[in-house]
Amino acid sequence: DILWHNSTRLEWIKILDFLGDFPGTEIGAPTFGNVVTLLFRRLLGEGRWYTRYLTGNREELVSDGDAAAQNLAPANGLESVNRAQHGTHIGRIKTQEYRNLNRLPTDEVVIRAFFANPNLTIVDNGFEHTMRAAAKHWRYMLSNEPGNFGHQRQELLDPVNAMRVALPAIITQLIALRGINERDNLEMAPFVRKCELLEPRDDFTHLRVLVNDFKLNFMEHVCAGVPSRLRPLAAWVDCLVESVDRLEKESKEVVNLIFGVRSGIKLGIKVVENIDWKYPTDSRFKEIIPMYLKDRQNFNVDGISARMMDSALDKLNPKDKRTFLEFADKKVSSPEKRTIYYFLVKRIRSLVKREIYRFRFNEEIRRLEKEMRKPVAGMISAAQEAWMIFELKNLKVFGINAFLDHAKLRRPLRDLQVVSQFQATELDESKIRNLRAMKGASRIRISSDLRIGNKYWFKRHHPHGK
Repeated sequence: DILWHNSTRLEWIKILDFLGDFPGTEIGAPTFGNVVTLLFRRLLGEGRWYTRYLTGNREELVSDGDAAAQNLAPANGLESVNRAQHGTHIGRIKTQEYRNLNRLPTDEVVIRAFFANPNLTIVDNGFEHTMRAAAKHWRYMLSNEPGNFGHQRQELLDPVNAMRVALPAIITQLIALRGINERDNLEMAPFVRKCELLEPRDDFTHLRVLVNDFKLNFMEHVCAGVPSRLRPLAAWVDCLVESVDRLEKESKEVVNLIFGVRSGIKLGIKVVENIDWKYPTDSRFKEIIPMYLKDRQNFNVDGISARMMDSALDKLNPKDKRTFLEFADKKVSSPEKRTIYYFLVKRIRSLVKREIYRFRFNEEIRRLEKEMRKPVAGMISAAQEAWMIFELKNLKVFGINAFLDHAKLRRPLRDLQVVSQFQATELDESKIRNLRAMKGASRIRISSDLRIGNKYWFKRHHPHGK
């Protein structure tokens, strides 16, 4: 996809400008693409798969229907569809009508759309408005020290992705607004390529170098000295610099956190790799149920024991369980009852799959504890606790993808995310043992004159003075 990179487009900017293929702006819409889309839609007919493919799904049903999801509207191209069908002015009016109808705050919509597609967001909402909203949002997130856990994923900050995706889109749009210049393909294109090819590293020094380079050498030039464009862009770039410093600080904390539970993460991944995740097919499961009902005590087929089946049936509500056993014994022939019976069979199969997962997981943990002579369940539980700490403390300002761009966190954090989803009886019992130990521990009396920002250490004293 290198042909679609912004750096490639800047390198061949004169040729693309001559062919009329340079990106459109809020002033000059990409008329060529809109005309082609309109012709395909009229010639090939609406509603057909090849029409949707060739027009990029830009059909009237997408824009004119009232069933568009509110939370997806900023990211599914609704604004671009309105502009493509009705023109810039009327398209924006229709977009604003949709926002008013669904009570969507304009700035909030712009922020979410900017996360998904910065290029189209700038075209649809205007450069000045988009950058003011982005700078305001980033400043709020960075100024709110405790963070806000209620933010959606699209509203969390990711300075690395902003450098890799948003900044090249911003530069491309500003050049389209300003007009081509000799420096664009000689100096700006290599800079944009550095941004687009950013790779995970052990620190974020390279990000600071790129941001400062843009701020000192390119920002005023690309804005053509227009204050209304320069001021919001400079405010957003300042937030970007501050976010890089904060992300590096929090990344070091997360590295230390994960380093303390690395053994639990490795054991959790080892458990997953050792377990056989094969399940019976639907047709095979329909054959297994009569075998189970025929001999519930000695049933053991395809790795499914009677205990697993009993546990799955116990999780049905009493009425469904009675209905299933009644229909299974009588071998119903009524179409309506047969439909109900097969529906209950599918539900039981899903419950059995979950029970198989839990039983095999528990058995593997017990096997490893005997083999390694280590508290495997306790170590995995500690890793899950580390994920909870990370989620509550660090995922209120930055998204998880921002931390994944740290080389020391890319693989361990993914593994920790997998381990955090484990559910098993052995893990529950390990957590209960920890809670029981905490409950039986000696209490410590804490003074009430503690101050925020200070560190305090508590020294335990034996009750008998030993």
